[in-house]
Amino acid sequence: FTLIEIVLTLVILMIIVAAIYQFFINNFKAVNDEAKKSNIESQVKTIMDNISQKLKMADQNTITYTDSLKKIYMVVYESNGSDYQYGIKYDSSEKAIIIEKNSSFEYYLKGYVDSMQVEFADGRYLKIRFVVDYKMRNYKKEYEIFYNIRID
Repeated sequence: FTLIEIVLTLVILMIIVAAIYQFFINNFKAVNDEAKKSNIESQVKTIMDNISQKLKMADQNTITYTDSLKKIYMVVYESNGSDYQYGIKYDSSEKAIIIEKNSSFEYYLKGYVDSMQVEFADGRYLKIRFVVDYKMRNYKKEYEIFYNIRID
């Protein structure tokens, strides 16, 4: 083999190896993005289910929304007969939804919630709308919880 043939073979081999490397790197990033997206969607489902369940368990006359605090408030009864104060609000500095149970706080979707709006119409219904930024490929999704308040 001449030196030119060996160099040409090495160049072609390097191009093939670089293409294969790029293929695997792109697939690895796609798998990681999907895992991250799946984790965030799981958290969204958890918070939506949690809020929906608490609204159903709440004393319907206690469900209120305070616009100045941007907080939904209710008294929730448990099956053992005890009750607790339950609050839902958005923390823009943490980009999270905060669930308050009595005096303890739990953050959900921390760093991913762009905004949250609440529509509370004369004690008849409650609409919670929030936007989640997945922080990948400019993908944002809006979620909504709609609840008709039962009037006794």
